Amino acid sequence: MATVVTVYFATNRQPLTDGGDRIVGFTSELGPTSGLDVRYGRAQVEVDLKNNQSTFVPGSLEVARSSYLQPAAIPCSEARRSSMQSGKI
Repeated sequence: MATVVTVYFATNRQPLTDGGDRIVGFTSELGPTSGLDVRYGRAQVEVDLKNNQSTFVPGSLEVARSSYLQPAAIPCSEARRSSMQSGKI
């Protein structure tokens, strides 16, 4: 007996569209901004544990608009900054 499971995901892969704005899948290539463009979504998968099989449920893919991830600055304590400037690190 198969069970339908909702899978939540985040991906930085190139989206595939239906020819318009609707995303219908993703390629294995990084997205349009070299992987900094992240999309979140969900899809349904039919899982059959007895036969060790899973199948994507067509039409169940939902994808939110992309989010651009800015590289984060790492906070630096005054002691560490001082050590770096003196060449101890």
